[in-house]
This record gives sequence, structure tokens and C-alpha cells, in this order.
Amino acid sequence: MAKLKSIHPKVYDGLVEVGIKKFSRVHSPRKRYHMMTTNIAESMISCLIAIRKLPFTSIAEFIRHLLQRWFHDRRSNARETPTFLTNDADQHIKERVLASQRCEIHPPIDFDRFKVEDQWKEAIVYLEQRSWLCREWDLDELPCIHAMAVQTFKGMPINALCSNFFTTGWLKQAYAMAMNPVPKLEVCDIVDDVRTRVVLPWKKKRLTKRPKKNQMPSVGEKRKQQHVWELWAKGTQ
Repeated sequence: MAKLKSIHPKVYDGLVEVGIKKFSRVHSPRKRYHMMTTNIAESMISCLIAIRKLPFTSIAEFIRHLLQRWFHDRRSNARETPTFLTNDADQHIKERVLASQRCEIHPPIDFDRFKVEDQWKEAIVYLEQRSWLCREWDLDELPCIHAMAVQTFKGMPINALCSNFFTTGWLKQAYAMAMNPVPKLEVCDIVDDVRTRVVLPWKKKRLTKRPKKNQMPSVGEKRKQQHVWELWAKGTQ
């Protein structure tokens, strides 16, 4: 923000007037920019590009089979994980334990607050609020190196300050649901109200132009157009 203020003071004043918490992840009171970092719709669209021309029933069956395979793979990985935390979280914690050895802990203020100092700054760690000045613990919900130093100082278990989201038990619960295959139409119990309905095709005149296959860019996106000479240059490499 200091660099932005020196380059463009008017933009800096406008952002401060709007509120830093509305565009800065560190100052945001919510985790709206943290827990969901990937666009699920975009991920599914990329998986369904090759089957867009198929009938709707075939696409639905493909999606069911895809989710069934995903759930089975992740459920198997969670069941085979021997540690209390997931593999990524456990490796992350081990790296921070080693990095926390350079931190210096002053005499405790009370049972909840500890003053921790590293090579660059010093601040107070709040165990009950699970917070520190760097805000890394607040956002990632995994203890930072300063919290890990306090944890080692108090002799707490290595996973005591981690969120339940990173435990193997929660990972198993997330993929505990089974994706059952769709039975054949002959054995399905269809109610009379649905059986008697007649669904007609949509009456719409088809356009003369070839239908688009690529996704239309949303607001703020710009599709890069390659010229003929650029394509020729790539082909000659």
C-alpha cells in the first residue's frame, strides 16, 4: 500500500475509502477468498469438453461415472493415510516445526498470550483466538512458525493447533457418500404422474451459422487471437 500511495495517491485514497477489508485477503473478516480457491464450474467444463456432442443421458451417466471414480480414489487415499493429519498438512507442519527453531519466546504473559520474536519482527501469539500478527495462522488455519514455537515451548501435540479441516477423519467424511449407478429403466419405479407426461422437443429455429464450441469469455476476460503468421511460426519450430 505504501508503494501504491507513492505511485498514485488518488487510487490509494479511493481504496482506503472503500475499505481495505473488502479487497485484501489478510484484512478480510471472512474466509470467502480462502476455502474455495478453485472454480468448480470451470473444472467440470474442462472435463466435459470431449463429450458435449453426446445426448443428455450419456452426459449425465459420464458425470456420474466421473464423480464415482473421484470419490473412490480420494476415499481410498484417506483410508490409507496413517497420520492424523492429511499428507499435505502433515508435511507442511513438519517444515514449520524446523523453521520455528529460529524463533525466540519471551516469558509468557499469561496462559493464552506469548511474545515471540524471529529474525525480522516480534509480536504476541494468541492461542485461544489462534491469531498472530502475520495473519498466516488466521487464514490458513494451520499454525505458523511462531505458533509452532509456542506449541513446542508448552509441549503440546504437533496437531493441537490445526483445524479439523486438515484431519484424516474429516477427509473420510467428505468422501463417505457413495455414487450409486443408475438402474435400468425397466426396473425403475416411476410414478404414474411422471410416466404419463409427454415431453416434446424445444421448437426453435436453428441458426444458419455453425454453433460455437468454445466458451464465451466472461466480464474482464479477453480471448487472445492468434494471427496466421503466429500459427505458421509455431508450426515451423
